[in-house]
Amino acid sequence: MLKEEFRDKILDYGNERIPKIIRAYVLQAIFYHVFEEPFCSDVKCMLYNAHWQEELFYKLKDNLCNKHKKMLEKLK
Repeated sequence: MLKEEFRDKILDYGNERIPKIIRAYVLQAIFYHVFEEPFCSDVKCMLYNAHWQEELFYKLKDNLCNKHKKMLEKLK
């Protein structure tokens, strides 16, 4: 019952949002490897360093802050 009540606020096994969150973590690894800068302090950026499960949901959006968008553009 609690899982259903809080399903928008927690991640559980088999959650369809997990692949998008993993994608954001892979992007962090790429930014670390290329730019030596994996995290962002902007909570709305996919590279935000989430410490709480609820903060992971910001990674679901395909948003990079302007700084990281420009860095990514340099790779193209």
